[in-house]
Amino acid sequence: MNGPPQTKRNSWILPAAVVAVAAAVLWHSDPARGGLWPKCPFYVLTGLYCPGCGTSRALHHLLHLHFVTAFRYNPLAILSLFFLAALWRSKSLRTHPRTPAAVLIVVVAYFVLRNVPVKPFVFLAPMGQPPPAFSGRAPRA
Repeated sequence: MNGPPQTKRNSWILPAAVVAVAAAVLWHSDPARGGLWPKCPFYVLTGLYCPGCGTSRALHHLLHLHFVTAFRYNPLAILSLFFLAALWRSKSLRTHPRTPAAVLIVVVAYFVLRNVPVKPFVFLAPMGQPPPAFSGRAPRA
């Protein structure tokens, strides 16, 4: 016997447990101090910020209710949480054929603009720091 079939009602338990454990680890471990959190390999190799640079630090500050600091580390990551909630709630948004293309366009535009070393685009970089590839300083390894 294989036991009772997995019901849709209980399908959220494992993902919720994974998110809870990840949040607990992120709450207690500050990514800005290193430790468990490696440097972004793209940033280390190129000196440019990828779309994910600053996300773990942003989520750490969000968990500590430091909303402005979280937003300054990675605005797209924080705004994406609202989009993910909308995706979760709206089947029409999840299944719309243009959703993946729209997400790709936003992420690529964010990737390019956060590496432009002029105002107002520098505010898209983590903590408003221009990328070292354009400032003449070496990446923080």
